[in-house]
Amino acid sequence: MANSTNYNLPVHQYQPAFYSGAKVRRSEVSMEYTAVTGNTTLIANTTGNSATCHYLVENTSGSNAITLPSAVGLYGMSFIVKNSANGIVTLASNGGTIDGAATQTLTEYQSLTVVSNGTNWILI
Repeated sequence: MANSTNYNLPVHQYQPAFYSGAKVRRSEVSMEYTAVTGNTTLIANTTGNSATCHYLVENTSGSNAITLPSAVGLYGMSFIVKNSANGIVTLASNGGTIDGAATQTLTEYQSLTVVSNGTNWILI
């Protein structure tokens, strides 16, 4: 697959203790959670260090702007943005578009998942 990149998301596997026959495995993907209360520019994990990046972002106070990094070179990178506050979140991209638009808005209790196609952000 052209332009594919492995961003090494943390994956946890385990075998349930109650099952003693065949090997049963379940995978879970965990994402870094960040609560924001002001305007925020998201940071993509391009180095494998999840402590300095965002994946799941929740606006918990007021109306704020959340800016995605440029989608260029981040093929397959995703972000989930949730607005839990009684306000409007304006989601913008630092270059490129989000599903063909310059911005997307989230009202209270709405969320969006965006994924980079290597050039722009697409909504999932």
